[in-house]
Amino acid sequence: MANNALQRFSSNFSVDSSNKVVYSIVAINIAVFATWQYAEENAKRFRDGRLYYFMYRNFTDTAHNLKEGRVWTLVTSAFSHKEWYHIILNTMVLLSFGDPVWRMLGTRKFLAVYLGSAVSASLASISYYAYLEPYLRRIQNKPKSNSIHYSMGASGSLMGMTTAFACVYPMSQYSLFFVINMPAAALIGLFGAYELYNVLAANTGRFDSAGHLGGGLFGAAYYFTRLRPLIRTMGRR
Repeated sequence: MANNALQRFSSNFSVDSSNKVVYSIVAINIAVFATWQYAEENAKRFRDGRLYYFMYRNFTDTAHNLKEGRVWTLVTSAFSHKEWYHIILNTMVLLSFGDPVWRMLGTRKFLAVYLGSAVSASLASISYYAYLEPYLRRIQNKPKSNSIHYSMGASGSLMGMTTAFACVYPMSQYSLFFVINMPAAALIGLFGAYELYNVLAANTGRFDSAGHLGGGLFGAAYYFTRLRPLIRTMGRR
């Protein structure tokens, strides 16, 4: 039984070495992560926070950055990770889903979904924490959050990518926690329901549920507006 679980786990990472798109995204994520580590170490050891401040201004998703005209942060924040667990988890998901989605869409459409989901996730996150989250806390008698919100990470893009894939191939088998097999539509549906609960309950923490939902909604919208008509034209549905 343990061997079967290990085989299911390893089968999720069969990325073709010729897939330069997926590996390029992984490489960019690692480079930005390494820069964050260097910037933090510089700030702690030498009290030089210039690089850290540059990274915060250019690689995080915040309302302040958007108001000051740094619109590129809607995309660059999706390639930005500071914690080890964050980049490892997102890299695992990207290597698991990236290759089949790229093969399904091709490079141009893959990047459209990936980057479009990044922008959608960033805008959803900013809007939620600026408007909806304070309202939900007020009507639920929860204390007002005084923390300054910022978001980063590839999760929104990954949610859009996996949602688009699940819409096209809803019964394809993928693994929950890389062990329990279930249809892709069920896996994405469960994750989306969990994130929606967190959003409506104003359960804000280290994970940006609003951003995840924003990315997933873009993936679904791309399927219904671009992929589904194309599939019907090709006679598949």
